Amino acid sequence: MSWETTIETYDEIEGLRWVRNVDLQTGPHSSVLSGDKITNLVVRKSGHDTEYRVWGIHLTSDDQLTFVAKSDDKPIVLPFVDCRRGSRTAGNHFEITAHPDTSKRLVIPMGVAHRPINTNGLITLNTPVFYWDYRKLNGHKADEVGIVNIMRDAEVEDFPLYDVCRFKVPSWAYPISLALFKERYDPTYNTPFVFDRDGKLHVLRKRAEMVP
Repeated sequence: MSWETTIETYDEIEGLRWVRNVDLQTGPHSSVLSGDKITNLVVRKSGHDTEYRVWGIHLTSDDQLTFVAKSDDKPIVLPFVDCRRGSRTAGNHFEITAHPDTSKRLVIPMGVAHRPINTNGLITLNTPVFYWDYRKLNGHKADEVGIVNIMRDAEVEDFPLYDVCRFKVPSWAYPISLALFKERYDPTYNTPFVFDRDGKLHVLRKRAEMVP
């Protein structure tokens, strides 16, 4: 039996699904959770204003979110909008709720807008899967538009549709990609912030010093 199996899918958003994690129990209250080629840990501080102010739309990666723990018992509310041009469910908006559970991860496909709610003290592991493309995405180079941000009070019915990358980055290329990233952004890096205004993408770059 494979541990990498799909547990649940949603007809409302094509590709949105829960997948079983490799979560090996080592005791009554402990386990070892296997990550992936890249694993990010996101911690929302307890007792602070940690709610997301924007919707995030990834055009070059699938998010894979494992909710590890949070500071209260409120369910995590996860609204979605399918912003993929050409998707069978393009334009659909849908909402689910979840609680911390290390046995599974939520796969959010590229081009699906999302904005987690009730994130007080939430600890999340993200093991993204990256994609690439040689064509321009919505008028920009693919590496310039990794994430599009839309303000959280925008009407979901008015969200624009976007092209997303078409080709998965192979496993052997991940170390190369990371090395190129470090070379490009050390000792300083440019952080692109992409936002949508009237259906057109605008790219802002902020110069920032790397902290040792």
